[in-house]
Amino acid sequence: MIELEIVTPKKVWFKGSVSEVMLPGIDGDFTVYDDHAPVLSTLRAGPLLLVEDKLPTHFVIEAGLCSVENNRVSVLTEGCEPLGEPDREELENEILRKEQELAESKKEDVDEIATLKEDLTALRSRFTTLMYKINEF
Repeated sequence: MIELEIVTPKKVWFKGSVSEVMLPGIDGDFTVYDDHAPVLSTLRAGPLLLVEDKLPTHFVIEAGLCSVENNRVSVLTEGCEPLGEPDREELENEILRKEQELAESKKEDVDEIATLKEDLTALRSRFTTLMYKINEF
């Protein structure tokens, strides 16, 4: 078993034993199993899947770091959210609305543009994770 910890600046989201964890590495997704070689990796915003007692649990994380050593995985991320059961169509529509808002925003409003881009990144990560969950990757 692997001891996994998912930590943000505000909260410990998960701490426990898992049989595997799939992480969104900066160069692509990777999965950690028992006795994995030591790794230090940068993580991109995206889906995190853990398997605990043969049951998958899905999270969406923001960018961060991951350390793997001696069957311990530590994930340090700016943000984390468990993925419930969002409606795919609703999520697609929200992405389209944010993209439209971004297209219509004024170039001078740097703060609004930055916020819209952050919102879009988070929504796209949720959508990617939803697709993983639907397809049970």
